[in-house]
Amino acid sequence: SGRVFTLWVPLLAAACLTAVIAAVFQFGGDEPPQVRYQLEFRGGQTAFRNGQAPATGLPAVASDGIFDVVIRPLSPSADASVLRAYIVRDGKLAMWPVVPKRSEAGSFRIRGTPQSLKIGPPGTYRMLFTIGNEERHPSVEQLQQLLQSGEQPAAFQLLSQSIRIRP
Repeated sequence: SGRVFTLWVPLLAAACLTAVIAAVFQFGGDEPPQVRYQLEFRGGQTAFRNGQAPATGLPAVASDGIFDVVIRPLSPSADASVLRAYIVRDGKLAMWPVVPKRSEAGSFRIRGTPQSLKIGPPGTYRMLFTIGNEERHPSVEQLQQLLQSGEQPAAFQLLSQSIRIRP
């Protein structure tokens, strides 16, 4: 019986170690996403000073004006990252029910008008985007807490763009 015990203990330890390693690889721990992304906003109007350089400020988009949000990897990638979109107005964060188009190179594109994309009435908004593996995205409550704390997320990338919607 002592011999059986000495055989089972190493086998059990090896099985536990294998399960832990598999869980870390499956769920990714707190490692950031491998692919980094950048956001580009196109469309709307930006005020100009003296017809030269753009003034600092938010892009202004008419409620029926077309704009694009393009989120692309810094290097072409076909990884399995998922994009989720959120809207913030008056400090309130909500899921933004848009369906981005995804290119073969890994870019995401959202195109439309504030009306067609159901942003809301005229006002100032902040569009937030989380990018990462599906199981690593935060809930709305977790993202709200993260934004209030000012911490940088470890498990996903967070990008944002503020805009002003005009009537």
